[in-house]
Amino acid sequence: MWKEARARFRDLTGKDLQLTRSTSPDDLRKAFETHIEEQKGKTSPELAKVKDAGLNILSCIKLLGGVAAQGAAMVRVLEFLVMEKTGSKKRKV
Repeated sequence: MWKEARARFRDLTGKDLQLTRSTSPDDLRKAFETHIEEQKGKTSPELAKVKDAGLNILSCIKLLGGVAAQGAAMVRVLEFLVMEKTGSKKRKV
């Protein structure tokens, strides 16, 4: 299914999705801002709205990623405390 979606994206946009590159929210923000700068010659009254919306979305993604990371860390700490209290050496899945 993913290969078909990738091929369709390539057919529609002429660009290939890079599957092996990891992108952080900061990398996405830089790429987005660069893309917006390239659009400045094509002035549109909605360009500022698009830029603001895109940057807000990226901020939310970064915030949610941080919350998820903190939640995962808390689960590990709680798991460690439970194992320590029960004397369990092996993690039960």
